[in-house]
Amino acid sequence: MARPRTFDCDEVIVKASYLFTRQGFAATTMDQLAATTGASLHSLYADYGGKKGLFEATLKTYLTEDIIRGVMAPLLAEGAGFEDLQRFFDDLAQVAKSGERDASCLICLTMMRMDDDDPELRGVVQAYLQIVDQAFRNVLGNAKQAGAARADLDIAKSAAFLTGILLGLNLYLRSPAGAERIEDYLSAALASLH
Repeated sequence: MARPRTFDCDEVIVKASYLFTRQGFAATTMDQLAATTGASLHSLYADYGGKKGLFEATLKTYLTEDIIRGVMAPLLAEGAGFEDLQRFFDDLAQVAKSGERDASCLICLTMMRMDDDDPELRGVVQAYLQIVDQAFRNVLGNAKQAGAARADLDIAKSAAFLTGILLGLNLYLRSPAGAERIEDYLSAALASLH
């Protein structure tokens, strides 16, 4: 008979997410994960099969909870418009002002270091890109319909452009660029849509 869990799976995922974001997958050890999460090595191996399994579980939870139900939810909402897009990027600019380098998106960081031969990770990244594209298309379509966007705005190309801006922002957040430079970057991106 299996022994009952002595740790909270949700808490393990949250703490592992923080560690993976801060250090990256390769630099994070199982000993560090056990120390950070409070779960024993045995439990982590038993429940997740090892570091890669825990990382995949962390990415999937991050996608569902932090991206779909979190930061992208206002942009995916019916009727979302430019004011929601502005608030989204303003919130990201506030992160830049805080100087919190660990605030980068875990999935974006994974993209930069991902092995193309890993179908699990590729699937999570592809799902992320689809959600982001869907959110930006929703906002831009609503804005165009309301007359708030340029009449000649190509929604698909502009959504791809904003996705690139978001991905680039995640690099900027981990750089010494400074909040003012990041705000200029975001301001120029949004101005190009009006």
